[in-house]
Amino acid sequence: MLHRTPPAVVVLLLASLAGAAPVVAQDAPRLIVPTLASADAKLGQKLGDELRSELDDITDDKELDVVDKRTLTQALSSSGIPFETALIPALARQLTRSLRGDEFVNGTVERTSSGVRAQVTLTLQRDERLVQPIPPAEGRDVDAVAGQLAREIKQARTQLPFERQCVSAAREHRYADAVQAARAGVRAYPRGVIARICLLTASAALEAPADTLAAMAEEILAIAPANTIALDMGAQMYGTLGRADRAAELWQRLLAAAPEDAGTVERVVRGLAALGNFEIARPVIVKAVEEHPDNIQLLKLKWLMLLNAREWNDAIASGTRIEQSAPILADTDFYARMASAYRAAEKPREALQTIARGVEKFPESGMLYALYAQYVREEGDNAVQRGLQKFPNEPRLYLLEAQRLLANEEVEGALHALDRAVQLDSTTVGALVRVAQLRSQLGQDDSAVVALKAALRHGADSALVAQVALARGNALYRDASARKDRPGLQRALGFLQLAEGVRPSPQASLLKGLSSLSLSQSAATEAPATKSCELARLAQSSLADAQIALPEGGRIAPDAVAKSLEYAVQLAPVVEQQVKAFCAPAD
Repeated sequence: MLHRTPPAVVVLLLASLAGAAPVVAQDAPRLIVPTLASADAKLGQKLGDELRSELDDITDDKELDVVDKRTLTQALSSSGIPFETALIPALARQLTRSLRGDEFVNGTVERTSSGVRAQVTLTLQRDERLVQPIPPAEGRDVDAVAGQLAREIKQARTQLPFERQCVSAAREHRYADAVQAARAGVRAYPRGVIARICLLTASAALEAPADTLAAMAEEILAIAPANTIALDMGAQMYGTLGRADRAAELWQRLLAAAPEDAGTVERVVRGLAALGNFEIARPVIVKAVEEHPDNIQLLKLKWLMLLNAREWNDAIASGTRIEQSAPILADTDFYARMASAYRAAEKPREALQTIARGVEKFPESGMLYALYAQYVREEGDNAVQRGLQKFPNEPRLYLLEAQRLLANEEVEGALHALDRAVQLDSTTVGALVRVAQLRSQLGQDDSAVVALKAALRHGADSALVAQVALARGNALYRDASARKDRPGLQRALGFLQLAEGVRPSPQASLLKGLSSLSLSQSAATEAPATKSCELARLAQSSLADAQIALPEGGRIAPDAVAKSLEYAVQLAPVVEQQVKAFCAPAD
């Protein structure tokens, strides 16, 4: 399995290892050996003196320039630091830089029951992560310990020329040559950490498999357990390999090695979050944000982590702080995620307000506008639902609910909502008209006519009622006429008579006349078979209605009306004869 490390990232890392100084020194590298830390200040100063002396004796001037005590004393004195003061690594590095040094030794020394014990490191000035641990030295006195340390430091330095070659090749993107040089450095000094770091980064640039890179990182950690480069690379590789437990362990060790570095904290949290280990990552990022309140990247990282952990309220609080204190980070994705968090936290109004701010800030974002439109629609629906729960007797809310249900083609539900609105307020005229339309849509035409008449009684616009009635009557007439459906024709007449009665018009008269004529014909056709007086009478009354209504319809369809009236004249004697034959004389 290959781990694809972006070459640009690796180049930057290798460049940082090389620093600003030349890769190949023109003069002998300068080494700084200050007073070592010890409970006995004189012991730490004496070991430092002896170590400088031993290194000066066993190395050639062209190989190494060990800065003398007088120079160190003057440099420290100018900074107000006594020579016998043991320097923390940061100060030792600063001293080395001020003296244009390339390397420095730092460490501790203590007295033991058998003599003296010391442990030191060799650090390259150009990068504080390039630290070579030197094996602990023990002896009966300071001289013996200083001799051991000096010889080991000299041996440790044999890796450095190869490491410089590695870095130089890597900076020129000759990664294979860099790897070869680094391996030579490891062979020169098998405990070499500095050479192994260049080997690791150059191998990553060559896209070595994740397990190979993890193994290289482990070799470094076996010698330098707190090396941040190895911890970082190892954690990444174990994450790639699916070994979450080991990856989490290395991320935590990396944090422990550089707890004050905001960049390291950010990498650790991202790494832990990528593993899905929010339990460990959460307190880390929370503490980091508290300690680095001005680091907006950490704040955004905390916000993203809380979103992924589905801790909505805390995520909202962090996001609000981002929008207020670091608006540059509030991009389109930010507003989309924040709105989603509000919705998940069951705060729909805040979600809508947030997405609206996003649309205002990014008016060209189609994604945000689409979300805004969706939220507006959904919030409208949800608001009605919440309103009905809170105000169950408000008719206008039922009207809104009916609109929602109609949009979803839930006709029966919409009808129930409208019926409820009318029950609560019979003067809800628009609802009555809509009830009529829905009743018709469900085939409940008799109830639809009743609803339209009720709407008229409560002040509905007669033109609107006539229009609705005429449209439904026309539809029923055409369907029933084609199928010769007498009940359908009767339902059509119910609407057409209402339309004509409310707002007389040639259209209403024409349709009423045609429907009545068709009804008369249907009844007259069936009456002989059953000798039904009822059908005969229906044919007679319907024919009379047709003869009254059709002339008015002739204003818009004279030819059709003329033919219909001619047929009515022919049908009249037939109908009269059926009434005489099938109906008993009236008393």
